[in-house]
Amino acid sequence: MKFIEYSKKLDVIKEMAGHKRTGNLQELAHKLEVSERTTARMVEQLRDSGIPIVYNRRRGTYEIRSQ
Repeated sequence: MKFIEYSKKLDVIKEMAGHKRTGNLQELAHKLEVSERTTARMVEQLRDSGIPIVYNRRRGTYEIRSQ
């Protein structure tokens, strides 16, 4: 995957998590058209860059934790 594609997918994850509509890891991977492992790495990369993204088990979606 090209860097620009990867960067755009990171932006998509941030936006979807902000609106609490990513779904679980499998659903998010399907939406992004990448593997679950790649999706997990992307989420971890966002966390490492300071984005407070967490998985809400009750809602079954990733979300940006309000500070």
